[in-house]
Amino acid sequence: MADPFLFEPDFGDDPPPPPPPNTRPPWRWLLLSLAAAIIGGTLAWVTGSLALAVLGWVIAGPGGLTLLAWFRNRDQRARISGVYLAPTWAPAAYWATLGCCLAAIIASALRVAIGVGRM
Repeated sequence: MADPFLFEPDFGDDPPPPPPPNTRPPWRWLLLSLAAAIIGGTLAWVTGSLALAVLGWVIAGPGGLTLLAWFRNRDQRARISGVYLAPTWAPAAYWATLGCCLAAIIASALRVAIGVGRM
């Protein structure tokens, strides 16, 4: 007679679980943010037009920083969704892009201030 309190699990039929996915940082958002900073800063500083300086500020400021925030958001999702494989220079690239965005914002704001001061 079999013991009713004896638990005998059957491990032979279940397939092994799949391995967790490998994830990487979403580089396209970081590169788009860097491109927005470069385009906005260049547009504001090279041209002498006040309207283009304001447009450059909008591209570099709200545009570049929004793209950088999207990078940060997607990067956090990638960190929790599997095995995160990031190069060691990834934090430096993030901070360098943030620095470029801030420099472009300051340069375009100065150009706007100079343009408004000459009116």
